[in-house]
Amino acid sequence: SNITLLLDFCGNEGRNAIHLARSFPNLHITIHDLPDVIANSERGTAVQVKRAGLDQQINMFPYDLSLAPVLVVASSSSSSSSSSSSSSSLPSIPWPRTDYQAVQLVHCVSEWPVEEFKPRLKQLIEALRPGGYIFIAGEFSSSSTSTAATTTSLASSDRERKLAVQHAPRLGKIWMSWPYFAAGTQKGSTIYSIVTIMEFLEGAGYVEVDAVPLFDSLTTIVGRKPL
Repeated sequence: SNITLLLDFCGNEGRNAIHLARSFPNLHITIHDLPDVIANSERGTAVQVKRAGLDQQINMFPYDLSLAPVLVVASSSSSSSSSSSSSSSLPSIPWPRTDYQAVQLVHCVSEWPVEEFKPRLKQLIEALRPGGYIFIAGEFSSSSTSTAATTTSLASSDRERKLAVQHAPRLGKIWMSWPYFAAGTQKGSTIYSIVTIMEFLEGAGYVEVDAVPLFDSLTTIVGRKPL
């Protein structure tokens, strides 16, 4: 991999970051999550990273997203078109640096309602250097008729057909997986479709957006900050 600077957004206890750091010794990772998650003395992110002996390769960014409340902005601008809103109207997140080559969000976006998801993507693009990548990994619906579809325009039939072909062999497994089921049952959670997330990324200013099937029912949706 040519990526040496990665932001693991909502990285929880650091399991994914630790795995990546062990696999790529030249990769330096910043894990973001709530201060209480990172600082927990028994199972906190900092403890897990130190136990793994990777505290020279992985650093922490404890930050409560409620300090940069996008929901207030979304509510106050509801009378205007969402496509005309700009990231400059959003509260800034004090990123440790703004030249990350990539940011990853793994199994976390289902926790965000639509009105939070879209502006968060705009905040995240500010942490990336020009040409930097965003990777959103998780279990998603293959159809834009998912829960979130009612709040966004339907994708083109060509994109729907392409995704259907890519993901058809794995669709039956999605409904049997615990994270996917939990996303549909937790209060405030949403089962997003692949197409919906791709549209959100494009609306936030990312380019070269695509979806890459991984294994089982997992998919990574990729976007890039313009050069």
